[in-house]
Amino acid sequence: MNEMKKIRQPRQKRSAATRERILDAALRLFCRDGYYQTTTNAIAKEAGVPIGSLYSYFADKDALFFAVLEDYNRMFVDANEAIMASEDLYRRDQRAWLRALIESLVDLHERSRDLNRELKILSFSRPDIAALRERNDAAVRGIALEFFRKNRDELGFDDLETVASVSFTFISAIVDYLVFENPRADRARVIDVAAEGLYRSLKK
Repeated sequence: MNEMKKIRQPRQKRSAATRERILDAALRLFCRDGYYQTTTNAIAKEAGVPIGSLYSYFADKDALFFAVLEDYNRMFVDANEAIMASEDLYRRDQRAWLRALIESLVDLHERSRDLNRELKILSFSRPDIAALRERNDAAVRGIALEFFRKNRDELGFDDLETVASVSFTFISAIVDYLVFENPRADRARVIDVAAEGLYRSLKK
């Protein structure tokens, strides 16, 4: 990524709203046209702001794209944290807890399918984007690891880091299958089978 010049951070509500409008417009165009076909001029026009205003918040297209990705990644971290925090559901019905976790991630991926696809493509040619994806994945694995540590007495494994990594990889594969590979599959059935299989593999 190009070195970013210092830019002002919005302090007033109006400035923050303008910044969010630019980010929303950028997300729409990155999803519709792809990263390379989207220009800052097109984003400014879509957002209804002068190009100079865009550059007062974002140094260049890369800076804008990474800001979009930061918001996107935060959604996934927040979703995982919300489910992991549902300890009452976990205590009542661990299968239902696993289903809720997988369903929430499928829903998020479906809402951002085009951006996900663009990220996968860019990761092959952009090491900085690949590294950002890996940092996000590591953050989610960390959330899973912390949860497993809190509930280690119920698990059939001692190597919790491997458990968290394998569980994350398995759930990611299920999500990709339902969202990208076979969106016409019986979603409820696939999630039920996945949750049951993961539940059985984790229990003592």
